[in-house]
Amino acid sequence: ARRRSTFAEPRNGYYYAGVLAGGPADIFRELTEYLWTEWKIELVGHFDYERQVPSTIPRGADFVLILTDMAGHSFEASVRAAAERAGVPYIRTVRKTATMDKNLETAGLSRPRLHQFETQRNGAEKIGTLALEALLASCILSG
Repeated sequence: ARRRSTFAEPRNGYYYAGVLAGGPADIFRELTEYLWTEWKIELVGHFDYERQVPSTIPRGADFVLILTDMAGHSFEASVRAAAERAGVPYIRTVRKTATMDKNLETAGLSRPRLHQFETQRNGAEKIGTLALEALLASCILSG
């Protein structure tokens, strides 16, 4: 069963931070790029299915993404246990991005709109945009 959780707000206020469990380093690199580009999810850690059995989840992680097609049962059980001890939800998925997208959405995540994300991440840019809009509005009204 997939673990359900609500992801109302990322812990850092801007974007989600996830930990990848399963797969070798090349899969981690591929998914790091994909998840940031498509979802604005930053992978802040990786548990390699051949090298590490996690005892703790990195600080600041909002969730753990478990690649079930690239992790054995005992490895997955240790990841789930570490996530539960840390109070961090986990999402079980496979490395195929279409399936991963569905599982992320089912867990309650949504893809941010780029404009919304960028203005949230950079408060100065948001203030500058609002000031420009106000200036344009005043020029239109007075002109």
